[in-house]
Amino acid sequence: MKLDTTGKLGIHCKIKRPPTLSITELAKEFGVTYSVITGHISKDKSAPKPVLKTNGTVRNTYYNPKEMREWWAKLKS
Repeated sequence: MKLDTTGKLGIHCKIKRPPTLSITELAKEFGVTYSVITGHISKDKSAPKPVLKTNGTVRNTYYNPKEMREWWAKLKS
């Protein structure tokens, strides 16, 4: 059985993780494309570091939403 680390499936996970969002979810929230947000992250050394990386068939990177929102607000001001 695959563990649900997001809590979305209603299965209790034994591993407690902070709430995270993927780059795609953050791009939608900020109203930009995936390419725009990843470009800013790669160029800005003060960009938040990923909280979680998955290394399966599909590789996903997850970030702390609070840190990303604060960083994005500074970047856009």
